Parts: sequence; C-alpha cells; structure tokens
Amino acid sequence: MRGGVSGFETVDESVDEIIVGRRTSFYSRPEYASAPVELEPTRRRIQRSERRRLIAFADEREEDETHLKPEQVHLSISGDEEVTVVWTTREPLEEDFEVRYACAKRNSEDEEEKDVIDRVVSSKTQTTWHIGKVFESSSYTQQMCLASATSLTAPSMGGPKTPVKRDVLAKLANTSSWADRDASNYNVVNSFKDVVPDAWFTMEKPWEKTVCLGYANANGGWYRSPFIHKAKIKDFNKERGFDACVYVLPHDEDENGETKYRSFKKRGSSNTNEGETILSVMGDTGQTEVTKKVFQHVKDVVKPHAVIHTGDVSYADGFAPRWDSFAELSEALFSSVPVVIASGNHDVVNNGAEYTAFEKRYETPWRRSASYSKNFWSFNVGKAHVVHIDSYSSVSTQMFDGAVADTFQTWLENDLARVNRKQTPWIIAVFHAPWYNSNSAHYKENEPQRLKYEQILYKFGVDVALNGHVHSYERSYPVYNNQRDECGITHIVVGDGGNYEGPYGSSWMTPQPSWSAFREGSFGAGSLIVHNDTHMSWKWERNACVHPDGTTDLNHTYWSMRDGESASSCRTDQDKSENPYVAVDMHVFVKNENKCETRKMGTGIGGEKLTFTEIDDEEGGVASSSNDQYRIQSLTVALALSLVCLGSTCYALWKTTQALKRARFAVSVRAVHRTTFDDEDEEENGVELNVSNSFHAAQDVDEGDEVLLFPGGQNRITSSSNVM
Repeated sequence: MRGGVSGFETVDESVDEIIVGRRTSFYSRPEYASAPVELEPTRRRIQRSERRRLIAFADEREEDETHLKPEQVHLSISGDEEVTVVWTTREPLEEDFEVRYACAKRNSEDEEEKDVIDRVVSSKTQTTWHIGKVFESSSYTQQMCLASATSLTAPSMGGPKTPVKRDVLAKLANTSSWADRDASNYNVVNSFKDVVPDAWFTMEKPWEKTVCLGYANANGGWYRSPFIHKAKIKDFNKERGFDACVYVLPHDEDENGETKYRSFKKRGSSNTNEGETILSVMGDTGQTEVTKKVFQHVKDVVKPHAVIHTGDVSYADGFAPRWDSFAELSEALFSSVPVVIASGNHDVVNNGAEYTAFEKRYETPWRRSASYSKNFWSFNVGKAHVVHIDSYSSVSTQMFDGAVADTFQTWLENDLARVNRKQTPWIIAVFHAPWYNSNSAHYKENEPQRLKYEQILYKFGVDVALNGHVHSYERSYPVYNNQRDECGITHIVVGDGGNYEGPYGSSWMTPQPSWSAFREGSFGAGSLIVHNDTHMSWKWERNACVHPDGTTDLNHTYWSMRDGESASSCRTDQDKSENPYVAVDMHVFVKNENKCETRKMGTGIGGEKLTFTEIDDEEGGVASSSNDQYRIQSLTVALALSLVCLGSTCYALWKTTQALKRARFAVSVRAVHRTTFDDEDEEENGVELNVSNSFHAAQDVDEGDEVLLFPGGQNRITSSSNVM
C-alpha cells in the first residue's frame, strides 16, 4: 500500500522480517526530483546548527546553575560580632567564591525586610559591600539508620516528610535488585519485616537500640550529603550604629532570575546602648505542622535579633535525609535570624546514629570563647552573656575517657570569671537536659551535672537557665539546691517546639513542687527581652494545642491540631497542669545587687577569648572600591605629613627617631650583657659586638666602630683599629 505523505511507503512486513534483511528501508523514491545534496553546508545551516548548539549549551548551563543554587540557608552565631552563613548546593562551587554583605541603619523598628534590602541595594554612595571568604566547603557520608524506629515509622504527630515510609526502606535494603547472586552483600528483602522485625517494636529491653541498612549496601545503605559551604559575616560597622545587614550568596536568584538579597537584624553590642535585645527561645522542634506554626510565629510576631535553640533540632534520628528536610523547613526563619543551638541528645548521641550531621551543618561560637569543644561555648549579645554547657559530656572522668573531665569545669569557671557585669549585666546559661523539671519524663536525668555545676552558676550569679528535652513548658522560681532562693537561678524548660513524639502534658508530677511557678503541656516558644542593665522580661506564648486523632500503626495515640482552632483559647487534651488554658506566661527579672552579692560577680575584662585553633582574619575584605578609597586616604595623610616635615620640623623628627633607635639598642645591649655574663658565667673583660650602620649606641658611633661590653654596664666605644 502506497501512501502519499512525504513519499513514505507503508508496508505489511513485520519488524523481524525487516531486521533480517528482507527490506532495508521504508523509503520510496519520490515521484519528483529532489534538489541535489550540498557538499558544504550553507551559512544558514551553520547558523541553525550553531543556534541549536547554543540552546543545548544554555539548557545544560541552566541545569548546572540550578545545581549551584543555594539551598538550606541558615545563619549560625559564631562570635560576639560574627555570624557564619551556611548553605548547600547539589554540586561543588568553583574556586574563589565568596559572600558579599553590607550593613545599614533601619529607618524604624517596624521597617520591613524588603524595604531595608531595597534601600541598601539602591544606595550608590552610602553602602560599602564587604567580602565574606568561604572557609569551609565539604560533603559527608553517613550510614542510613533508624535510631528510633517507633517514632520514625509511626510518629505520634505528623507533618512534612513524616513518617519514613516502610516500603521505601525495604526497597533501599534490597540489594538483590543490583548485586550479583554470588556477592557477599546479596540480600533479598521482600518486606519491611526483613529490615526491622516486629520484635523491634515490642521488646522492652534494651529500650535504646538502632538498626541500620547494611554497611556494604552501596546502592541504598549510605547517604551522601549536599555540598555544605560556610562563610563568615563580620560586623565591621558596630561602632556606626548600623542595625541590619544584607547579604548575597553566589548563584542565588529569585523566581524572576534576579539576584536574591537576604537580610537579618544585627545583634546589639555590649559596648553601645542600642536599645532592647530580643532573644527567641525554642527547643525540640523536629519537623511537623506544629513546628511550622512555631517558626512562623517567631518570624512574623516575635521578630527577634537571635534565636537560642535549646537542642534536639531535626529529629532525623539516624535517617540522614531528614537533616535536609529540616533545613528546608527552617530556612525562612534561620536565614533571616541568626541561631545558636544547644547540643541535644537527638543531635549528638542518639544511640550512636547522630553527631556528624549536626557538627557539619551548624556552627557555634566555641572558637571565640577559648573552648576545647564545639559543645561548650559562650558569646555576648547586647547586654547579656550566654554560656552553654554540654548535657552529654561526663562530669567526672570515666573508665574509657581520653580527656580529664575537670577541664570543662575549669573552662566554665574561667569563662564566667571573664564576664564584665558592667558590659553584660545579665548571664544566661543554656543546656539541653533540665536540672529542674516536675514532669516524670526525664525526671532527674541530669542530676550528676546539677551536683557538679549548679554551685558554679550560683557563685557567679547566673540569672536564668534555658533548657529543652521535656516536651512541655515549665518555669521555676529562683531556686538553688532544690530550695527557693531569691538569689538563685530561674530555670525555664522550653521543649515544646513541635516534634513528632507528641505532648508530655499527661505526666506532670503531683503535687507541684514549691519551686515550680508555671507549667503547661502544649506547644509554643518563648522570648527573653533584655531591656537595660536592671530589667529583663520573659514571655512564653502558646502556638498550638493538639488532640487525639486516632492511633498509630503501633496502637499509640496520634495527635493533630484542629482546623481553625485559636491558640489563645485552646487546651491540649490530657494536659494535667494547673493552668491548661493559659496561653501566655510572663515574668520580669529585676536585678537587685544589694540583696544578691552574687549578681556582682564577674568583673573580668569581658569580650571574646580566641581558641588557639582559630585563624582569625581581622582585615576582611571590601567588594567595592573602598580599598582604593582607603589607599587614597593613606597617601593623602602621608603627603600632608611630608609637607609638615619640611624645615626644622623634619629635623626634629629625625633627631627623635635617632634617640629611639639608641634607646632600643641600649636595651638590647643590656640584655646581651645580662645573658652573656649571667647564663654563661663569663669572667672575661668584655664581649665584642659588631655594630652595623643601621644601629647607633647610646653615644655617637661611627660606621665600622665596635662596642665593648663590661660587667656593671660600663661600656666604651673604640675604633675598630684599637680593639685588641
């Protein structure tokens, strides 16, 4: 059968017949003559070919640019006047990439972020762009594990990226899909039970256990992190009253393909009176719908200068990709508000399944607080000194420890002794596991640390301690050694950030201890507002209540929020606290040094103390022409001084210079004299020193003369020809 479209012929032969050669082509010569084939392509064809090549190159480049687009951006507090911007890319960046940033003064406290950015970017004369050099760019590998299979596969609260799907785990574990049958890592997995047996969920002992995909499972047992980049943003303008900074990351574009600018509030300096400092406090966040609500409230309502996270950040619990999903969830908040994170059990221990990700992704100020560990640190923010104690570091040297535990007690005492209460009158301690907690969950879990460190914090007049770990909210009265003490520390547990393990409101201990002021089993976040030298206020706000909504696969209660429910009037079911409907708890700290002598403790020099491992580039860089401006200014000053030096003034300066040189030489001579005769016990009459023409002795010395040094400092100058 012949068809009339383009001269092609439709045939009835099967494909097999065509393959074996009965017919080599469907092509049939057209009835009209075709133009002869050109031996050389025309210019038009070259242009078309080039255009197609350029389009393909552009598509490939666009795809590459997508892989270089910054993701998971956050700002880690790494010093008093420094933050580290951290971001990830799918592919490594080229060499010599950098972050550009500029700081400015906001027109008002309520000025929107977009308006600040527009004003900084559009300013041509008042904005100086600095360069933040990238000091680390890396990726890491981690074995895929479940440190808490109960919560990961059957969480008590849900939200983005939860739960971890069982069929996915089974597919990853099934090496028979790719390994050879005779390979040692060949493993047939038919269902999730072949990965995690039922006994895992029902056995009570040991309670803490981890299961991992096989270490030899090269096509599913390992996780490769994105490329993690870190650059320092330093506050060059702290003395100029700037209170907002704008920064630009390499390859960062908005949805319109335009350069994307980000910004954050500058933290107040202890050396200036810049008004109030707002610190948001949250903990045990995880990544659920409740977490999202807490983050949104902090960003839009609290609008803090910094976030203090009391630990247990992502609740990845060994399932490494959940560190990525948490960073995506928190980016809107943490890319615009610098955060510092306490080391929680889900971050640094967690049955051996965690620490690498937390250490690689989040910075702390340890290098700028003379610490030996990333999990012991301190920094100043406004009029407050914040110090962190690792809840998971032994308080006494144990059998297999490689370090003396008292090292960190000494560090804590030295750090608090350095505090200058005139600069930072308030001291805030942060540690994950609470010392004062009236919930049966984690009760007295950190008692050894309290017995070790509480007396130190009390001695130095610490005002407040911030904790997490317990998934509820509780504030104490000032307390010391389990007794109310007006000079004691106010302990605040903020472990109600929204993680998937659900609320702890049903496990309050009764009666409520005398030191416990307020407690509630809902979800929210708090804020510390440092007003001035004598007043600081605390405010906890409930952001969500949850209610039973069926059961999980393991027959546990599943909790969820109700649509349209107001956080200001709700109550979390089964909350046995005394005030379950109260949506806000507030407290005002008033410093009274006359009653509490410990509040005067800490009269040190203040400021930072660098760890010897910190390589600190104090010069930084400037992205604009500011370096040229500084050079011009320096040359101008030099020229002016040169003009002043004319005549008698120049002569006077020259004489002064000679006098200084003679003085320095005399000191050097005395040192040589002392070393020669004291250390070596020389009994000779003198020591000969050649004097070059760049130095002069206390008397006028001609070039080529020598100096004789005698005991008692009686020296004489002789001609080189007279020296015996």
